[in-house]
Amino acid sequence: MTRDPAQAVFEPTGELFKDYCAYCETEERDERDDVLDAIALCDSVDSPRNAQTPHTVHTKLFLRSLEYPLYKRDMSSLANAIPHCGNLYQARFYGCSLSVESWKILVEAVHKSSSLITVAVDFNGTPLGKDPTVSGKKEKPVFLSMQATQEPQNPPPPAGKNNAKKDEDERKEALVKVPEGWHAMLLTRVQEISLRGNMITDKQVKGIASLLETSTELLSLNLWGNMIRDEGVEHLAAALRTNHRLTSLNIGNNRITDDGLLALVGAFRQLDIEASNVQDVRSKVAKFFPHMPADPPGFWSHAEMSAAAQLDHKEVKKPPPKGKGKDALQSAVPTSAWDKTCVKISPETVRVPGNTVLWSLNVSNNRDVTEQGVRETVAMLEQCVPERPVSRAVSAESPRKKSALSEDSEVALPPLPSMPGIALRRLIVGNPSISKSILTELDTAVLKHVPTPPEEQQQAA
Repeated sequence: MTRDPAQAVFEPTGELFKDYCAYCETEERDERDDVLDAIALCDSVDSPRNAQTPHTVHTKLFLRSLEYPLYKRDMSSLANAIPHCGNLYQARFYGCSLSVESWKILVEAVHKSSSLITVAVDFNGTPLGKDPTVSGKKEKPVFLSMQATQEPQNPPPPAGKNNAKKDEDERKEALVKVPEGWHAMLLTRVQEISLRGNMITDKQVKGIASLLETSTELLSLNLWGNMIRDEGVEHLAAALRTNHRLTSLNIGNNRITDDGLLALVGAFRQLDIEASNVQDVRSKVAKFFPHMPADPPGFWSHAEMSAAAQLDHKEVKKPPPKGKGKDALQSAVPTSAWDKTCVKISPETVRVPGNTVLWSLNVSNNRDVTEQGVRETVAMLEQCVPERPVSRAVSAESPRKKSALSEDSEVALPPLPSMPGIALRRLIVGNPSISKSILTELDTAVLKHVPTPPEEQQQAA
């Protein structure tokens, strides 16, 4: 981590305007008027952030359309001041021409901030390039500390050579080098990131997708207006399968075709994988489910779920055979939320859920998406409607044997956590070549996933 020069000179006030000026003086640089003009205070009474934040007055930072690029020399003082401002919740940089070096120290500042929720670096003008204000010497890398901030529950061991070496190794492992690409911002703890109009390519999206797989903080990602093609979209779709945090993705106005659209929507579908590969998938989703056991459970089949439900039903009077009853079935029941949505299809195959948290997906203004692609999307969404195990009563002793109930009788089984629905509520795919009637069919397919409110369920009953 870069050492804060203020530690030996002055005590930061927590006011971004004053601290920026103080850091400029400390670093013997002139303040930039356009940076000073971008810092303001605003009343948060009518702001949607008001309910989430403890301050009634927020600091606003919005730099836009700067006449001169925001290189490292100018970013340094601002980046040093940002972490000390406790009521700064949004930082927006619009058309600021950041260099690789100024981008890295901005990422470091955002990572240090305990208040920032939203960061937008839009329409940077040029891809991240070298900084002409930096000397010819090789720049020192920027590191982020990923060490836990919580105090250890047990007292630290006594100091010694072995313990000291172990602590030093742990500190080194907790440091992560800030990469040069746009994906570096995903290493921070912000919840909303906007990278519109930055000429992001498939290669750069691959880095974004790799961090998105395990990002437990990010809720919204805006990649509108870049140069992303189907290859990059496939990386994002693969990340969405294991990410159980992101709720909004905007990838409009890129270069996506029907194949890219179907790859994104395919991330919502359940996937049949070999039982031997389940642990690999579980290791990726484990960060999103802190209480997930290290070892995979014995997943249930539909027949076993139905048998367990039958044992709870009042119409079933015949007790199950010894060792085949409710206790025996519940002893192997999965405990984590993700494990509960997996279904054993065969001894060698397990059906795992797709994405169940993303509710807004914007793929609009991708001109190579056709009506045929939208029709196939509608058909795919129809397949994502949650299936239910057969409600016909199944014997707990053996699904193949005749049930204790008559063959024609059916029972109203309680809801089973076997096939999860998807959270998708908004899918925007419009472009001039797609008719309104096809888009209406798409909206109808999406609305089928919206759950019925409890009061309507009671009225229907």
